Amino acid sequence: MDSHFDAVIIGAGPAGNSAALTLKKAGRHVLVVDQASFPRDKVCGGFLGAENKNFLDEWGIWDDLKAQGAREIENIRLASARGVEMICRRTSQGLAGLGVSRRLLDQTFQKASCRNGIVFRDATSVARSVQQDGQWTIELVSRADHKKTIVTARHLIHAAGAPKIHKPHPQDLIGAGALFENVPVPMDEVGLYFASGIHTGVNPFENGLTNVCYVASRKTFERMNRSLPRLFEFLKESNAPLKNFFRAVEPVTPWKAVTVPYRPAFQFYDNGIFYTGDAAAVVHPVIGGGMTLAIGGGVLLGNVLASGLKEREAAVIYQKTFLKLYALRIQFSWRLGRMAHHRAIVDVVISTGPACRKFFEWMFEFNHSPLTLQAGLA
Repeated sequence: MDSHFDAVIIGAGPAGNSAALTLKKAGRHVLVVDQASFPRDKVCGGFLGAENKNFLDEWGIWDDLKAQGAREIENIRLASARGVEMICRRTSQGLAGLGVSRRLLDQTFQKASCRNGIVFRDATSVARSVQQDGQWTIELVSRADHKKTIVTARHLIHAAGAPKIHKPHPQDLIGAGALFENVPVPMDEVGLYFASGIHTGVNPFENGLTNVCYVASRKTFERMNRSLPRLFEFLKESNAPLKNFFRAVEPVTPWKAVTVPYRPAFQFYDNGIFYTGDAAAVVHPVIGGGMTLAIGGGVLLGNVLASGLKEREAAVIYQKTFLKLYALRIQFSWRLGRMAHHRAIVDVVISTGPACRKFFEWMFEFNHSPLTLQAGLA
């Protein structure tokens, strides 16, 4: 492996690979590392909006995902705890999104990066990083054989997800996911099912699997004695439409949990490190925009760094442009998410019929509209 790179990116998810592919297109030499062994599973709602199609087409990923069984998603089903259901169109400019597992998405991203000449190392951790005179010296450690490697880079990018929480916040959320087989749900729609303090997304995946990914308030999580299966049982008993679909099926994978941290502030650049994806900002899961934020933020950061600006000037432009493109959407998602966990509000809203349908379709277009991600937008 080469010892010098223009950028070393920590994290091989959609954000890290999008930044890497954008930098590679500009002729930069890029290394991507991830502490996980690939392919890997990850808790995620698994909705990939069609607003990302142009980027993924350029990298040869969109059609590759479809060829491997990713499901086209055209509709969204909303179901209140009262049992009222509504189906809305969930497209972006008439194009369907995809339901796809993070295992398949990240593996397909990784293959595209390698095809384009990006160096990739999984099962690799960053043990130490030091910046001096505008250059990073980074010590990498293989988790397989504990071998150490020293590399240098002009830029260091953190794209390995939200930071670990050392002190829980009351507004933190607990997410959990599991895969099911033979669930009698429509294969062209995402379902959102609501109850007090919790909601779940039900999304068809490749290979005939159905992904269930719920998000609960910390208070609800504690009330269920931190039991992931018990939380889902509570949700089923609280939402009749969900119970009807899952009456006779059991998960084929264990429930896995992840904390969705409450992030009132964004983080873009600190001590010479650039941040993107969930490491920069976290969108509330209820709007299904996490992958769009990851891909778009990665492309944006790649474009800014490829422009050749001085580091601090690049950091300012990256922050200004990101906030211009995404801040309102992120803030809106958290306000909407808080309302989504109030049963009385959801019951009333979904019961209003056509007006509610128009609002949700507008909301989806607002949060999933294609964006031109160029540094000059700032």
